[in-house]
Amino acid sequence: VPSPPQASTTSALARSALRTAAGACFDRGALVTGTAAITDDVETVRELMAVIADNQRRRVGDPQPEMDLNQVATKRVIVSLKPERIASWDHRRLGGVY
Repeated sequence: VPSPPQASTTSALARSALRTAAGACFDRGALVTGTAAITDDVETVRELMAVIADNQRRRVGDPQPEMDLNQVATKRVIVSLKPERIASWDHRRLGGVY
């Protein structure tokens, strides 16, 4: 039995951080700190998931069958980060000595 749709809620978190890294040894990356907002409106989540899925299909083809976004969206939220500070690094320039 599917659960009824939840009311749209957006809540702000006091402080949040997002760290991302790239490279075989995670030698490049960025840290973004700021204020995050969580949106759990199922329709908003489904719309964003549809845009992301469409972009992925255009970039890499369609390797997987289409998922039921309506069912999956009920288990997801959107976290939007308003950046206040960004730090990035690239240790490749140090030649492995740091």
